[in-house]
Amino acid sequence: MKRNPARERGIVHLILLLVTALIIAGVVIIQQREKSLKTIRTVAQTAQPIVVDHNSVALFDQIPEEYIQAAQNMKAMFVDRSVGWNISEYLTCLSYASDEAAPSRCRRNHGTPAYTVSPLELNWSRTGGYVRSNWQYFGWPGTGIPPEFPCGVSDNSWQDKINCFISYVDANPTAYDVYGYQNSYLEVDNNSDITSPTGGYFVANATKKDITDIEALQARYPDKKIIHWTTSLARAIGTQEATDFNNQLRAYVHGTNKILFDVADIESHDPAGNPCYDNRDGVAYGGENYPDDGLNIPALCQHYTSEFNGGHLGAPSAGGIRIAKAFWVLMAQLAGWNPDGQPLPTFPIGSPTQPIHISTSPAPTSTPRPTSTPTPIPTLTHTPPQGGGGSRVYYLSLDSAGSGGMPFNVTFSPDGMANGSGVFNGTSSYIDLGQLAYIRGQNRFSLTVWVKPTFEENSANRNYVFSDGGSLMIFNLGSVFGWRLPLVTSAGTYRLDMSALNWLPNTWHMIAITYDGASAKAYWDGVLKSSLPASGSVASRDTNTAKVGVSPVNSSFFSGQIDAFSIFDYALSASDVSSRFTQGI
Repeated sequence: MKRNPARERGIVHLILLLVTALIIAGVVIIQQREKSLKTIRTVAQTAQPIVVDHNSVALFDQIPEEYIQAAQNMKAMFVDRSVGWNISEYLTCLSYASDEAAPSRCRRNHGTPAYTVSPLELNWSRTGGYVRSNWQYFGWPGTGIPPEFPCGVSDNSWQDKINCFISYVDANPTAYDVYGYQNSYLEVDNNSDITSPTGGYFVANATKKDITDIEALQARYPDKKIIHWTTSLARAIGTQEATDFNNQLRAYVHGTNKILFDVADIESHDPAGNPCYDNRDGVAYGGENYPDDGLNIPALCQHYTSEFNGGHLGAPSAGGIRIAKAFWVLMAQLAGWNPDGQPLPTFPIGSPTQPIHISTSPAPTSTPRPTSTPTPIPTLTHTPPQGGGGSRVYYLSLDSAGSGGMPFNVTFSPDGMANGSGVFNGTSSYIDLGQLAYIRGQNRFSLTVWVKPTFEENSANRNYVFSDGGSLMIFNLGSVFGWRLPLVTSAGTYRLDMSALNWLPNTWHMIAITYDGASAKAYWDGVLKSSLPASGSVASRDTNTAKVGVSPVNSSFFSGQIDAFSIFDYALSASDVSSRFTQGI
């Protein structure tokens, strides 16, 4: 065959043109991708704010895997009082591979049928869990909640907290990628000046800190993300000040394209999206029935707490789990996820020391709603010996004010059996645990607690360690040289007396009571001291809340230290009790 030089030259030219076109197209694609990645890494601000509220919780199960990993790799911090401790503990709950694998404190439903939630609210599953090890919680200085925030300045008022937060970020500008803090419901109680039109949070003031100082902080570190938090709420707070502040913050975020974690909105809506209002409603709930004041002030839903006035997230787990899931939705968006549209450009998933930053459009949100706050659930310091097929259903560590319940005049000491302990002054100290659902109405349970009395066994004063209304009490009784533990069931009253004991003041000892529907037993330092045949379910004699350190009617206070308060949903065996004493748990 003869060669055709002209034809061959034409083919070569065509190939060269195709190659050139492909090269040009490749360069354009690379340039566009680099531009996109640059936008991501420099945290360019979008034209919309990022808002996560009660409508966002459902997005948790939709977070793509790559954004879960990216969020895990971002370093974040937040500072708060005890509600923040609660949120941190529920974030740790999600670090378990599933709700079934997590401790029972992570998946408790409310004991009152009207406030129970769907089991799906307490459900999650992911191989390896949702790891939050790069996200650090701090307690405000002076609250006794570890680790305390090392800001080096006073934090007594809301203005001081702004100064404290700014001082820390200025001193540690490279420690984290995401910074934030929350004002608690105490900052928005009645008569707070946080919403003052002349000196409030949103008013520029030359003599104290305000929102303009937060804006200046953001301007100093444009590559960092600062999260604005609405306040926590309580059953009694519900105040106009809380509603006004949170609505002002929502308006500010929407008007300036900032980032908002709307905790108050999540707390003041039940899982179905219905709003919850304060307890001044004329409706009886457990131990309270305040007259109706004619106002509906957004407040913490009953579904999320066992407290009648307070704002802690517990013992029901739903509120804390919902807030923790919402925080993951927020962090995934900061890591690049856009739940409203097409995903942002793919980016390499870096190491924890090289997180990816991004701004994106907000998660679906409703019109600004009122808010509320979570409660701290104590951390399990030791794994208890189990046996009997049941589990520990309630644990109060008493390490700090954030350990759980509502403490009154209780101080906290590092001297304890399982870390720290609560110090009770014998005249006014106690912790209100709210309505516990773990003893009343049950036909089996166990309770263990460590005590360090300042008094001897023959003390004339009654020192109450615990009272669950009139259903179960633990107090010293000088006439028997020991302790009395009255247990009331549907079949009668059983008085367990641990008598003829001998202890030195200011030494640690363990008290335990077990009930299996056939007998009630009391133990001192792991040794059986009293046993009675008993039957029936534990009675609910009154509406008094459960308390540590005082009688049901707030008299006869305990003098000394108390630690590691545990309730189990089954009767511990004698060997179980002995093992707990030996291990000091």
